[in-house]
Amino acid sequence: DTDGGGNELVSLFGQLQSSDRNERLAAAERIGEITWDDPSAVAAEPLAEAIDTEQDAEVREALVVAIGSIDSEAAEDALKEARFDPNPNVSSRASHLLQ
Repeated sequence: DTDGGGNELVSLFGQLQSSDRNERLAAAERIGEITWDDPSAVAAEPLAEAIDTEQDAEVREALVVAIGSIDSEAAEDALKEARFDPNPNVSSRASHLLQ
């Protein structure tokens, strides 16, 4: 785990914009492994946006897991929205993380 800051996070958010699905998935999974020292982490909003725009369900699920590790209102709102994802794995994961 890292402290959730610095150049790695900037790089990971850049990878979420990649046209390569595997790069986006790897970035989402890595973001989910980061220990967030700041519970109001600025990461919640970019992750929420990525969930909204991501076409691949497996990547969306990894993004939901990542945002579930952030304790902020924006993260909670994103999880509430993700409960209505058309993919049952994504919606189930979001519901579980809200419990």
